[in-house]
Amino acid sequence: MMEINDAASFEKQVLQAKVPVLVDFFATWCGPCRLLGPVITQLETALDGKALIAKVDVDKASDLAQQWRIFSVPTIMLFNNGQLIGAYSGERTVEAFKNWIASKVQLG
Repeated sequence: MMEINDAASFEKQVLQAKVPVLVDFFATWCGPCRLLGPVITQLETALDGKALIAKVDVDKASDLAQQWRIFSVPTIMLFNNGQLIGAYSGERTVEAFKNWIASKVQLG
C-alpha cells in the first residue's frame, strides 16, 4: 500500500499508473477511517495486484485534499489511465468495494 503526501507522488503513483488505483483519503483522527483501514488492507490482498491502493492523509497532504475537493473522510476515489472514474464517501465491505471497482473498470 502506497502512502502519498505530495502532488508529485500523486502524479507518478496514481495518475501515471499502469493499473487502476484506489485512493483512500483519510485522517488519523477519523473513527470511520480507522474502521475502514482493515477493510482496505483486505481489499489490497483480494485485488492481487490487479489494482493498487494508495492512502492520502488529508492532514499531511492538505493540498491534495483541496485539489480533489475532499470534504469528508473517508473518501475513496478510483483512478484509471490518469482519470477519476468513481468516488465514494464512507465505509464498505471488501466484497462491496470489489463489486464497485468491477462496475467501473475491467480488472486484468
